[in-house]
Amino acid sequence: MALEALERASTHIGGELADRLTAEMLELRGYTYTQLSRHSESLADNLRAASIVRDLGEPDWEIFLMVRAARNHMGLDAPAVAEQLARDSVALISEDTPPSIIARVLDVLTRALDAQSKPVSSDPTARTLTARLRG
Repeated sequence: MALEALERASTHIGGELADRLTAEMLELRGYTYTQLSRHSESLADNLRAASIVRDLGEPDWEIFLMVRAARNHMGLDAPAVAEQLARDSVALISEDTPPSIIARVLDVLTRALDAQSKPVSSDPTARTLTARLRG
């Protein structure tokens, strides 16, 4: 039902805000797919939304979508790809990035490292993110 409503809504997107609305629709549809454990479809929507958001110059939103994509990779048993997405998203973190987004990056990175039996405590990126959250 939710997916059908999103598909109907997508046919009405246009005008100045078309890219932003398309990214929001893809984000919502990706979330819905995740709730249905349809990780491949969710991944595709999140990556497409992240690409649109990158062009909009919204780094915090892009980080959020990259973390979602990383979580999809975890659901697809691809922790190495999830780890890389988490590491790539770190490059987008600025002084203005909210702690909640940094915490999400750290969480998915930690889960990806754990899934690969890699030590989290000695990982320099995990340590840097932890230090940033501690202030």
